[in-house]
Amino acid sequence: MLTAERWRHILDKIERHGTVQVTELVAELNVSESTIRRDLSELEKQEQLVRVHGGAESRFETTTEPLFQDKLVENVEGKRSIAAYASQVIHDNEAIFIDAGTTTLAMAPFLKDKKGLKIVTNGLRQSDVFGEMGLDVSILGGQIKTGTLAVVGTQAVRQLEQFYFDRVFLGMNGVEVSAGLTTPDIQEAIIKQTAIHQSRQAYVLVDSSKFNKTSFAKVADINHAIIFTDYLSPENAEKFEADAEIEEASE
Repeated sequence: MLTAERWRHILDKIERHGTVQVTELVAELNVSESTIRRDLSELEKQEQLVRVHGGAESRFETTTEPLFQDKLVENVEGKRSIAAYASQVIHDNEAIFIDAGTTTLAMAPFLKDKKGLKIVTNGLRQSDVFGEMGLDVSILGGQIKTGTLAVVGTQAVRQLEQFYFDRVFLGMNGVEVSAGLTTPDIQEAIIKQTAIHQSRQAYVLVDSSKFNKTSFAKVADINHAIIFTDYLSPENAEKFEADAEIEEASE
C-alpha cells in the first residue's frame, strides 16, 4: 500500500472515531509497527493529528466552534438517527428542555405526534421550527450568540432556574472519560449545567466524532447524562463502559 493511501486510511479513521491505535492500524494495513509510527509522526508534523500513547487523536480546537450553518450540513444521517432514537424516550405531557445544537434540532420531525409537550429552548432555530410545527415552545431571553444561534447569559440562566423538566436534551463538543462533557463556550456550558440540574434525566446527543475530545468549558461528568450516539467503536465501548451510560441509535 502506498504511503498516501495509508495516510488517507489513518485520517479517515480518526475523522470517524476521534482516535486510532497503532495496533489496529498494523493489523488493518498489514505493515510494521515502525511504519505506522513513522506515518503518525509525519502526519503530526503536518498538523493533521496529535500523537498520544499507543496511537493518535484528532486535532481539536478547545475554544472555537464551527458556525451553526456549517454544523447543520455535517453528518446529517448520523444526527437524524440519534435524534429519532432520542425522541423515543419522550412521553406525552412531559416538560422538556432542548438546547441549541444541530443534533437536537434534528429531533423536530419526531416530536410532531407527541401530545401535550411543553418545550423550553435556548435555540433560535429550535424556537422557529417548533413554533411553525404548532408545538408549545418557550424561548429563554438573553444574549444571542450569532455563531451558534444560542441564547445565553445571566437572564437566560435565571429563567431556566424557574423550570423543572422531565428530560433535557443537550448537544456537546467533547466527551472524554476524565474531562467529562465539554463545550467551547463558558456561557453555553452554564446553560447546559443549569438544565441538567433542573431535570429528572439528562441526555447528551453526540455523533461518534465527539468521543475522546476535550473542549474548553466543562459541563458535567460523563455519568451525569445518558449519552446517545450514532456509533460506538469497540475501543470506546471498553474505555467508557465503567463510567458512562451510552446507547447507540442503531440498537
